[in-house]
Amino acid sequence: MAISEKDLLQKLSEMDEADLLEMALNLEKLSDGPTASQERPQTDDELHKWVLEATGINIPRVAATPETNAPFEWFSDLFFERERAVLVVASRGSGKSFLSALFNFTMCYWFQEVECMSVGAIEEQAKNVYNHIRTFQDIAADKLKMTLVKPGQSQQSFTKYFNNSRYKIVTGSKKAVNGPHDSVVHRDEIELMDKEVYLESLNIEKAKVNSDGELINTRTLLTSTRKTSMGLMQEIIDNCEQAVKEGRTPPFKIYWTNVYDVSENRPDCRVAFPDLPESEKCNCNTVTSGEWEKGNPRTFEDACGGKLGKAQGFSPLADAQSIFERSPRFLWEAQQENKRPYVEDISIPEFSKERHGIRDYKPLPENGRIYNAIDFGGRHPFGISYFQVLDHDVYVLNHAGVEVLIQEGTKVMFKEIYKGDIGNQAASELIKAFEDEMRRTYGKEWMVWTRFGDKAATAARKDFTEWGLPTQWPAVTREREVHLERLRTVIQNDEFRYDIGNCKVFEEQMSVWHIDGKKEFDDMVDSALYNNTNVYAIETQGRGKKGRPAVKERGYKSRQGNPFHDTIGISVKRNEIGGMTSQGWLDSVRRR
Repeated sequence: MAISEKDLLQKLSEMDEADLLEMALNLEKLSDGPTASQERPQTDDELHKWVLEATGINIPRVAATPETNAPFEWFSDLFFERERAVLVVASRGSGKSFLSALFNFTMCYWFQEVECMSVGAIEEQAKNVYNHIRTFQDIAADKLKMTLVKPGQSQQSFTKYFNNSRYKIVTGSKKAVNGPHDSVVHRDEIELMDKEVYLESLNIEKAKVNSDGELINTRTLLTSTRKTSMGLMQEIIDNCEQAVKEGRTPPFKIYWTNVYDVSENRPDCRVAFPDLPESEKCNCNTVTSGEWEKGNPRTFEDACGGKLGKAQGFSPLADAQSIFERSPRFLWEAQQENKRPYVEDISIPEFSKERHGIRDYKPLPENGRIYNAIDFGGRHPFGISYFQVLDHDVYVLNHAGVEVLIQEGTKVMFKEIYKGDIGNQAASELIKAFEDEMRRTYGKEWMVWTRFGDKAATAARKDFTEWGLPTQWPAVTREREVHLERLRTVIQNDEFRYDIGNCKVFEEQMSVWHIDGKKEFDDMVDSALYNNTNVYAIETQGRGKKGRPAVKERGYKSRQGNPFHDTIGISVKRNEIGGMTSQGWLDSVRRR
């Protein structure tokens, strides 16, 4: 707790000469930062030892695979200026933000008056890095028995140290990056950063001379997972590789780090140490996810291939196994093993967080009708989505937190419920709990206009009806190809948005989903397909704004009908939609 000036003066008046002298000597020691006996590390070994002693972090120095780099490689190369601009392509959950924060803290500790900055693609990511910084400085202060931070100079996004070094975070926007000039700049999650913001940020770095006359050269650190072959990360990688091919110095030296490089060493690895007694070997042969091409089970043992017998990381084996179990092969290889994702493996390449992501969306009842779709579970998790179709233009925050206008008619996916290993009743209770919460928040006017469920799931639909959650299926087709084209159309036309905080599984699945792939990781995508297709059927065939019938041109007539046109077909037989004709069903929903 901060002490007032009056109280401080009172305490000082009560101290004798010896106490005052001791305090003065301590303050002089603190203000100088590291003592003379603490010389700045000059070798990799000295740097690694200091980080371990000061923070307790053992940065991996060995790469688990021949084609990757140990995290300490880029850390030490940047610290000692062997490289001044590096790009770290790392797997998801590999501690890239954690280690980047550690690097910035190390720079602030050892270099007087150095100015460090982290630019986060989104606010949450920037804050995450800053929280790591605060943790490291607290641990180091305790271990080194030193006060590192000036009183009152550790705030929500800014820290100033006794050696007058400074660290701050900013969110990736044009305004935030247009002005500051720091020597050490970290840009986090490049894949999620707006390209214009990224280009603007390249003007931040500037070398400076401190009060001791030491030149603090610039250091640039880029970190991210590569998710697609058409994103900003791939563009930067391609530019670097092309420069090397042409004999030019690339703008960044690239370091590759995958899930195995940061995983803990396993002396019980059954592949690396086959002579161990079976009872002492790891369980990786029993951890499975799908099948290989020949039909045999895909195990973690196969994926690892003995790499964890060499690894020296900090991530527990259980974490890697958990990700492996819930990831199809293409997602694991792209985001954990850092193998290149290909656009031809994605059914809707136009989809992106930067283009379609919004934040903190509030589904106010007055914004438009709300719909719910359920991809029933069983062998797969339940995928439950909520859409709101806007009755008017609405201002929202985009993925970067900037206010933008989205137009009337936009379909906003504002909530997902993704849950496995539960039955129909448990799933229905989750739905009811969420909707009760919405009514408490937004009032009793908040309601689901229509709920959609696959008409082929007869038993599940019956259960949900009995529990007060009846589902409909106004679309005339279950063909996924048709659903795909409808969703792709609204995405291409920017008539779709999703809340990045509440639809994380949907975002992850969409970034790698292919309609012809195995149905292993598509439950939220299917739910969105159901929602969009059926909403389209209702919006174009059944109702206009405020309950008025939509006036649309009828240009397609056949017995079966065009599933995505305004008419379902003039000769659709009874029982094709919920036991009645299409017009009968539409009339019934108008009366509700």
